[in-house]
Amino acid sequence: VETCAGLEAGLARALRAELAPVACGDAIAAPFLEAPPATLKGDLYQVLLGLTLSARLARTATEPPALRPPYDAQRVVAFTKGPLFTWVTDQARAIEDLGRLGVALPFYAKGIVAVESGRADMRLVEAVRSAPLPDAMRKDAELSNVYYGELDQLLEPWKTRGRDAALVGLRELSSVGALRDARVDGARAMLS
Repeated sequence: VETCAGLEAGLARALRAELAPVACGDAIAAPFLEAPPATLKGDLYQVLLGLTLSARLARTATEPPALRPPYDAQRVVAFTKGPLFTWVTDQARAIEDLGRLGVALPFYAKGIVAVESGRADMRLVEAVRSAPLPDAMRKDAELSNVYYGELDQLLEPWKTRGRDAALVGLRELSSVGALRDARVDGARAMLS
């Protein structure tokens, strides 16, 4: 179908990437962008790039490292300062870098990247909030409330960035008429 003379270059590839699961979009779009045909128009190039970036964002902040019980203070601190900190740092950097590339894109392409960037930031926040607490802290309601209160303050920049990115994405998608879409539904669910 992609070689059909009646179709604009890149249109079938963009449609295939759009209809695939979001996290697979780059496997479909990126190879096309590595050696684009000379007839590929700028708007389709940007959509294909947006699909590529949003797919990569959809795979960030998933599968955080886990700590198995027992949750004594020493093990939890070592886990938090070691594998969890490294994972959070790497994921936050990837989300920021990919999101920054999407800012320059117009309309639909920008919208799908922004929505996935916001969702990725919120997955990162949830992963940090879900990290285990030492048993003694978890059993003390007052102590755990103080901990989560302070943690939420530390996570506020990521929550704000995630919310703002999702809102930008929804605005961009709305401006091109994309009101009912899995990305839109996911962003709305995240915001609520």
